[in-house]
Amino acid sequence: MHLPPPTLPLQRTQPEITFIFRNRPIDHGSQRTAPCANTLPGRHAVMHTIAKPVSGDRLIDTCWGPGADEPSVFIQSLDYRDAFNEDFALTAHGLVQASLEEVQALQGRVVGVGVTRPGNGRRWFCGIVDAIRCTAQHDAWHNVTFRIVSALALLDRRTACRVFQDMSVPDIVACILEEHRQGNTSIALAFDHRRSLLAQHDMRSYCVQFNESDKQFIERLLAEEGISYRFEFDRVDGTPRHVLVLSDQPLFDPDGAVALPHRAAGTDDGTPHLQGWQLLHRLIPSRHTLSSFDYASAQRLRGSDGLALSASAYMTRSVQGLESHQARTLYYGSNTADMNRYARLQMQAQELRSRTCLGEGDFRGLATADSVLVEGRPGTAGAPAPAGFLISGVHVLATNNLPDAMASLAPAAGHLPPAGQCLTRFRAVPGDMPLVPMHTRPLLRPNAPGVQTATVVGPEGETVYTDALGRIRIRFHWQRDQDEPANRDGQNAWSSTWVRVAMPSAGDGFGHQFLPRVGQEVVVAFLHGDIDRPLVIAGVYNGRHATPRFSGMGSLPANRAVSGIRSHEHGGDGFNELSMDDTGQALGTTLRSSPFESALHLGHVATPRSDGNAQARGQGAELRTDAALALRSAKGLLVSSHAQSGGTGPQMALPELLDVLGTCRQLFGTLAEMATRLQAGTPDADAQTALDTALQGWSGDTVAANEPVIALAASAGLVSASPASQLHVSGQHHDVVAQGRVQHTSGERMQLLAGKGLSMFVAEGGVQAVANQGDLQLQARDGLLDGHALAGMQLSTEKGEIVLSSPSIRLVAADGSFIRIGDGVTVGSKGALAFHGAEHRWEGPASDHWSRTLPTELPPICLPCLARAAAAGSARVQLAGAA
Repeated sequence: MHLPPPTLPLQRTQPEITFIFRNRPIDHGSQRTAPCANTLPGRHAVMHTIAKPVSGDRLIDTCWGPGADEPSVFIQSLDYRDAFNEDFALTAHGLVQASLEEVQALQGRVVGVGVTRPGNGRRWFCGIVDAIRCTAQHDAWHNVTFRIVSALALLDRRTACRVFQDMSVPDIVACILEEHRQGNTSIALAFDHRRSLLAQHDMRSYCVQFNESDKQFIERLLAEEGISYRFEFDRVDGTPRHVLVLSDQPLFDPDGAVALPHRAAGTDDGTPHLQGWQLLHRLIPSRHTLSSFDYASAQRLRGSDGLALSASAYMTRSVQGLESHQARTLYYGSNTADMNRYARLQMQAQELRSRTCLGEGDFRGLATADSVLVEGRPGTAGAPAPAGFLISGVHVLATNNLPDAMASLAPAAGHLPPAGQCLTRFRAVPGDMPLVPMHTRPLLRPNAPGVQTATVVGPEGETVYTDALGRIRIRFHWQRDQDEPANRDGQNAWSSTWVRVAMPSAGDGFGHQFLPRVGQEVVVAFLHGDIDRPLVIAGVYNGRHATPRFSGMGSLPANRAVSGIRSHEHGGDGFNELSMDDTGQALGTTLRSSPFESALHLGHVATPRSDGNAQARGQGAELRTDAALALRSAKGLLVSSHAQSGGTGPQMALPELLDVLGTCRQLFGTLAEMATRLQAGTPDADAQTALDTALQGWSGDTVAANEPVIALAASAGLVSASPASQLHVSGQHHDVVAQGRVQHTSGERMQLLAGKGLSMFVAEGGVQAVANQGDLQLQARDGLLDGHALAGMQLSTEKGEIVLSSPSIRLVAADGSFIRIGDGVTVGSKGALAFHGAEHRWEGPASDHWSRTLPTELPPICLPCLARAAAAGSARVQLAGAA
């Protein structure tokens, strides 16, 4: 923190370098007015003055780095200031004996300005000449003001946009400083850096420098991490050098502390002593709290630290409840301990600024980070023990003891001490307080000016490069290969840390998943506006990545009525898509997968739309594929062509099917009862009842208790056709019921097989069995062939004969008359016997012969083989037990 400065001859904020040359005196306001030209010392007097030795007996001297001849520069006064965590500022005013070109050549030179310390050499202030202002010219003499800056100040001239990964803050700072040392000879000559760090500073997985100068970026990182910096000066082999020192440890050294005595008025003994001493105490918040969120653990993070200073009761009460609660960006710290550490740094920085001392005196060697003991402090009773303080900033003003002839050419400003004297103003803090930089608003991370776009990157050959959290890596368009760390070898896969991708929904194992692919352009937002916290929120099309070509056809603007989602096969040309065609009077939706031309079409079914045109193919829905198709349902499957108005009824509603089923079951029951009564067999209705009960259960709003039944309901008929074979198999009953006719037609042979009996019953209309060609065979292989008719029985043939053959044949009439054939012929009747014929022959014994045997029984048929043969359309069936 700067001490309250007087007005400087050269403002540090002036970006340009100005040369002003006048051959007349300049009015400097508060400065002493320069003598008029006609009163200036003569040339001979000045030359005689500078011929005398200057360096050894002057208060201020200069030392120049390697270059051209040593310039004739005589410093008349200097104004130097520095502080912890602030760049130093050095302004030197004096005379230069050189041409204009030689004066200009001093810009960029490495220089040291030394102030003589009593009995201990010189104290050097070293840097690089940044600006030169010439305010007057007297013959060969130029009245010149130099602005001398650090290498860190020059780093303010380079602005960068770059990414650092997996590096700690000290390493990032060292990387930038070494880049400048290696690329800039003046910086390498005049500047060095070193660390004095005790704490372990964790690596940052992702750290962005965005539109910041290197100086701003370094100061911001050091403030975030609680690392202080300061400058030290020396000369190496005669070359002036300044060193940037990083520190995070207590610097007060009681053994090496320098005494700063305070003298009461009228007791000045001529030795350096405190000429002024002030204490500044201020109220600060009683607590600092930081809040953040860690998405990896999905937990809120909070760190807090309270006031640790000893305070009066009044101070304690006055700051009670004054908490500074700040929301930091996401995953600002890795855990609660990390957040506590950052909160403690903020609290310590506030405490440091609540206890400040200001002093001044002729302490030419006093520098920032020096440990001092203040003796005899004003305002303390008695003789208190010396108190230890650490110098946190200095402001050195010195006026050289040049000869009067030369001093008259370079008049000193009014705020400077008399010739040959030095005044040091300083700021000090109690030695036991940690030195922590204040994380002020100018040091906050730069806000991203809105969203940006970037390119998704990954290893060569990868289509989607991601991790377990669905994160991707991106490369911003402003990233340059030359800014990549050397160990990355320019691999795009390391252009950023893992970056999360926003989805329409994201839950525990559910949500959307559309991961951007390598090469795609994505839109990146920044959480809390923090450039270090990118979040991919969308993808955009560009000249290399066109809009989707649904079904591989068409493009915008002609297909502007088509919306949807289309994916692309990894390493191939296949795709999956959901397209919604909102063309007027042709609305349709298609879910398509390119393998086997598999698709589900809903609404208006049409060919893929190309250039806004499509050929209608139908209406409703179509499910198609060139491969296999399976429908599986564990709680029932209903296929119905009955319309359901508005689709508002229960999902499994089937009233029409149940109506038909009920009617047919009633018919079945009536005929079954009649057949049973007439001893035509008793049909089994249990299977029908079970299926009817299962279907009745579908009428509810839930299918949780549904039986896995398949129901087919066709409003206008049901057709099942195949040019090959059909197989209908039932593990139990197989019922066919029709209110009208049941017709079975076969172009070839028809067989009706039954394992346990065959019953035929006709309520009315009779039974007809006609063999147009071939024989009509009836066999009872293990029982009677029983035929009975109420009105009579007729047996006739137009050709051949009727043969009745049996071991015994008996014809019996209703009145008991009979004929028995077998073992002779017996004729009997209780009535008369009448024989009519043209003649009667009674000849000797004779007999006839006719035989018919049942066909030989074949081996049992293998039923599974029969089913396989039927499915294959083969006439060959494996017989059970056959080889």
